[in-house]
Amino acid sequence: LLLPATSALADSYWQGGTSDFNNPASWSLGVVPTAGPGASQNADNDSGSNNVVLIKAGDPVWNPWDIRAGDGANASGAFLQTGGTVNVGGWFRLADSDGSAGYYTMSNGVLNCALQFHVGEYGIGVFEMDGGTLTVAQTPLCLGDADFGPSPTGTLLMNGGTITTASGVE
Repeated sequence: LLLPATSALADSYWQGGTSDFNNPASWSLGVVPTAGPGASQNADNDSGSNNVVLIKAGDPVWNPWDIRAGDGANASGAFLQTGGTVNVGGWFRLADSDGSAGYYTMSNGVLNCALQFHVGEYGIGVFEMDGGTLTVAQTPLCLGDADFGPSPTGTLLMNGGTITTASGVE
């Protein structure tokens, strides 16, 4: 019997309004979500699309397990990356529940996803790329992933930047 790797991970929910990800008090678990043997945490934003998690130039490298915006039913959330490096150890997931909406805007910096990349997994997801570099290491890179929801919507708005995938990533 195989269980999903995320079942043992802690969910840390954003509660900081619009501010920098690097403030432990802005996360429900009181620490910045990180991946690794000592602390495997998902970074979830369900606090509304106007309460944006900011990733800025000069921030330390961020290493959450999953990044999720619009994780809960009828929830929404947003991330804005204007610089820095984010290394997602697990899945990148926008709108992964019924009635949810998730947004990620990237104007600069580096976003590395070690596993799957889903935009509009169950609800409405939008990934806007105006600059920077996105790397996805495992298949799939999905927009509107019908494997999960009955009629999801995934949108990629690419105005600049570079998307790189590992060999074989669909």
